[in-house]
Amino acid sequence: LVQIGLGVGDVQRIQKSPDGSKLICLTRGPDENYSIVVNDLESKESFALTSIRAKRMTASWHPDSKNIIFASSNPGLKDRWQTNIYSVRIPQLSISKLFGSNFLYKDFSFDENGEMLYFLSNYDNNYEVYRFNLQTQSQERLTISTHDETRLGFWTFSGI
Repeated sequence: LVQIGLGVGDVQRIQKSPDGSKLICLTRGPDENYSIVVNDLESKESFALTSIRAKRMTASWHPDSKNIIFASSNPGLKDRWQTNIYSVRIPQLSISKLFGSNFLYKDFSFDENGEMLYFLSNYDNNYEVYRFNLQTQSQERLTISTHDETRLGFWTFSGI
């Protein structure tokens, strides 16, 4: 058992890398914004993943333990969100934006090969399951909720 001390604010969630060498910590600062800190368990060093801070964040390790996928979300217009999904390479800290949206995301997970990112997307408290192909950069919704099916205007009919 190893004890790690951090002066980074209120730690909300900790996730160990698949190879067991690092931790990512979702922390909340006094301004109520979140950030992500990486802790190297071997060197006992910690560093900020990026300078990005947001009202809502979620993150997950890629199965290769060399990449972290995270979403940063801030309030937008008309009860929408401004969300960006990023990939960060460790230890270089090279960041690339995968895509943006006006929805909230949570519960990132990967398939065994690390090619597909699965997540929940929330709009109007209506969660849907999506997957994002990291190779082709394409997104696909895997579920349709009863709320979607019964909402006026969801279905369009030709010739009526």
